[in-house]
Amino acid sequence: MNTDHTMPLGVTIVTPGYEALAVEAIARFKAASGCEAVLCIEVPEGEGFNAKLHLDDLCPARPIVFFDADWWALRTFDVAELLPANDEFVAVHDPAVFDASSWPALDCAAHEMDVGSYFNTGLFACDLSKHFVTETFRRARVLAESEAMNDPTDQGLINLARHRLQVPVRMLPNVFNHYPLSVQWGTFPFTPRGVIGLHGAGWPAADKLEALRLHALTMGGDYQPMCEAAMAAHHAATFDFR
Repeated sequence: MNTDHTMPLGVTIVTPGYEALAVEAIARFKAASGCEAVLCIEVPEGEGFNAKLHLDDLCPARPIVFFDADWWALRTFDVAELLPANDEFVAVHDPAVFDASSWPALDCAAHEMDVGSYFNTGLFACDLSKHFVTETFRRARVLAESEAMNDPTDQGLINLARHRLQVPVRMLPNVFNHYPLSVQWGTFPFTPRGVIGLHGAGWPAADKLEALRLHALTMGGDYQPMCEAAMAAHHAATFDFR
């Protein structure tokens, strides 16, 4: 594995049945980010979420970009935008918090977490050489034994640990981690132009590969610049009430 520490280390976790997803995810991440070093952590069935809580133990102490096996890069991006500054997480807000019946919303309410700082753990960057970052993962493991969570995955625990420790999070635009079901579920208002990271969150495991392939075909490729007339018409329809 390339040990060039000027670039972050890509990291993903693979459980049985996700192998084909991970192969594609890794290839796409390398091509889109320019990062050649990717650590693929293979774990038994049912251990994927727990493994994410142990990233500080499973990865070297350096900056990483973690991506789920069902997160596919659709176009190139500047990985420098994801590099964390000191003790912080860099991620994308999870719009599921706007649905009062969702796991994220219920956990935010139960544990008094700020909904604006709640992020989706399908893609995030952090520096595992920083104390408060590694402490976030350690605290999340402790919370898993002591706190009642609605979310049975790693996401609620990591967010709660970060909240309790007051570790900063820098939010990236939704295009870095867009899951189409957020539009279908009514928690995000539109499908963005130029999606960078397509996330299969919410799709049944058996459907993820086909769904990601289909959406990658329709949402990938080149986008033409927006026509000025189209932008003016959209602005008028949205903001002009005459």
